[in-house]
Order: sequence, then C-alpha cells, then structure tokens
Amino acid sequence: MFEGPKAALDLIDQLMGNKKFNSAHTIYAVQADFCKKLGLVDKAINAYQRAIELVYQEPEKRYLNKQLAKIT
Repeated sequence: MFEGPKAALDLIDQLMGNKKFNSAHTIYAVQADFCKKLGLVDKAINAYQRAIELVYQEPEKRYLNKQLAKIT
C-alpha cells in the first residue's frame, strides 16, 4: 500500500483475473477493505459478500460479517 489504496486496489483487480486468486476468500476481503477505504461502498459490499460465500472458517466468516455490517 506504499502507493496508496487506489494503486493497491488496481493491483488486486488485476490479480482477480487469475483463476488461482479469484476463488480465494482472502482476495475478496482485501478488495473489500481497499474499496471501503476509497469510499466505494457498493463494490466493498459485493466483495465482502463474495468473501463470506467462499470462506470456510467460522471465525473469519464472523469477522467478515462484522465488517460488512459496518458499511451497510
């Protein structure tokens, strides 16, 4: 994030084009966080929802749900 959240989000968006990454909940959680920081609420909501769909661990799911609740 040295270059700021916009540059980081651009990089995340590029990585999401790769099948290895776009099926992992973590990339959506990171995308959601950067979107939230940039005020892109709708995109953040969608990313949190996708991360929640993909996550297996209940503690992580609870955390993501809490983050989602903060912006909805």
